[in-house]
Amino acid sequence: MSRRVLAVRSDCSIVTAMRSALGAGHQHVVVVDATGRYVGVVSVHSVAQVMFMPTTVRRVAVSAIVERDGPRTRPDQPLADAASEMLDAGVDAIGVVDVEGLLVGLLTWADIVRSVADTARE
Repeated sequence: MSRRVLAVRSDCSIVTAMRSALGAGHQHVVVVDATGRYVGVVSVHSVAQVMFMPTTVRRVAVSAIVERDGPRTRPDQPLADAASEMLDAGVDAIGVVDVEGLLVGLLTWADIVRSVADTARE
């Protein structure tokens, strides 16, 4: 899990979210509501697809393309459960939230592969 994530508020424009992600070198943008509670994750690839739509669509807030109440995990959940959640949802990253729904970090497939590789080396 990475604790250094790019998070934007759900009312952020799609264009601003894309520029922020590219500028920071991130592949995912975590979307939070005005209170900082996790909403979901949007991949740069999803945002890029919208960027090719008419200008009026690009002005839409990122909340329009994020799955509300998207898949998530908690820091105390087993990694296998988080991986299952990702597989079931068909996503390559999920938010890690505390019991109040506040963002703690982001878990990606790369994190899972890294964990498996580290375990295999032991």
